[in-house]
Amino acid sequence: MSSSAIAKLNSLLCQPIRISTTDNRILIGTFAGTDKPLNIIITNAEEYRIDGSEQLPQGRYVSLVMVPWKLIASIEAPGRWFDTSASSSSMYI
Repeated sequence: MSSSAIAKLNSLLCQPIRISTTDNRILIGTFAGTDKPLNIIITNAEEYRIDGSEQLPQGRYVSLVMVPWKLIASIEAPGRWFDTSASSSSMYI
């Protein structure tokens, strides 16, 4: 893993993130890190199921969550923007 990729991950530690999954869930919590295969670990997490209806989804508190990288559709960090002038602006390492 390149040093710039590690720096990007380090800058997200203890920051709020929102993860959208391929099975229509949204997880909002605090980024705690990754494991070796790059599964994402978040704390103080809430899970929302998106069913396509007009109603606001009901969330549930799930505390500590490990999200398998294969299920991740997108990751967002509100208020955190990376330098897009870098040679690789991809979020993937």
